[in-house]
Order: sequence, then C-alpha cells, then structure tokens
Amino acid sequence: MKLNFASKGAMHAPAASKPGPRMNAREKTNRDDQIVAARMRGLSWATIAATHELSERQCQQILEDYRASHPRLRQRDPLELFDELLDSYQGAQEELAEISATSKHDATRVGAIRTRLDALAAQTNLLMLVGVLPRDLGQLRLDLDVRELARKTLAVFDAYDVPPDAKRALLLVLNGRNGHP
Repeated sequence: MKLNFASKGAMHAPAASKPGPRMNAREKTNRDDQIVAARMRGLSWATIAATHELSERQCQQILEDYRASHPRLRQRDPLELFDELLDSYQGAQEELAEISATSKHDATRVGAIRTRLDALAAQTNLLMLVGVLPRDLGQLRLDLDVRELARKTLAVFDAYDVPPDAKRALLLVLNGRNGHP
C-alpha cells in the first residue's frame, strides 16, 4: 500500500475512492458486520479498508462502535453469560435431536446422536466446573438422601409442633452450615 505524507511528516493512508451510491441501513449493517468479522479473522486495516473502499480510520471506527454496543465477555455478568452458554448447548442439542429424528441417512443420524452426546458431556462438565453439579456425580445420591431425610424430619416436626426456628436450624445443619442461632 502506498502511503501519502502530509505536512509535518505525518503519514496517512490514501483517501478512500470516491463514494458510490448511498447504502441503505441493511447494506450498511452488512458491510459493518463484514468489517468486524474481517478484523476478528486478523486481516489488516489496510486490507479491510481497501476491500470496502473506506479509510482505515473509518473501519477502525466501525469496530469501536461495534465494541461499544457489544460489551466484552469480561464486562458482562458471568451468570448471564453462563445462562446463555447453557441456552446454546440446549439449542445445539435440540437441533441435533431433530437431525437424528428426521434424517433419512443412517450415518447422519448416528453422527447427530454422537455429537449430541458430546454436547451433553461438555454441558455436564461445564456444570461441574462452576459447581452446579458435583465433580463426583455419585455425590448426588447423598444429596438426594439428605433431602429425603429432611423432608421426613420436617413432616415429623410438623406433626409434633416443633418451633420454626428448630426447623430452620436443622435445614442449615443438613446443608452443611452452622445451625446455631
């Protein structure tokens, strides 16, 4: 790319070619999406600008506008991101279930089922990593036993008019917390 030198020694990219017909909103959005995608693929500003017949600065501004309207993952609520990730897993699993149910080709059905199982395993691993599921799924049996014990104990407490504070204390102890007031 040939650079032009302006006064005081500053270098500037050549101006974009003269503008063509004015874009409508959809065309501009599509162009801006292409610019963002190209930059995210690692293309240089010079290449992107030449492809879209804009200046590098205009392309950089489009990316800045995109980033302002799409906060980075680290700036978003982690629980919201986690929910979106789970929604994505669920959506992929539903699509794969649909493919496996409707495909006329056995190999396609088997592939969709295997991929769905992989997605379920990845989702389970994610749930374990964030503590929603225990790392040892056998721990769930103990959790179910504790819940059933608590349900039966509270039923006995209700039958004998045990004070509510005693019930709360028991639940805290069974959940691994201090049950003392």
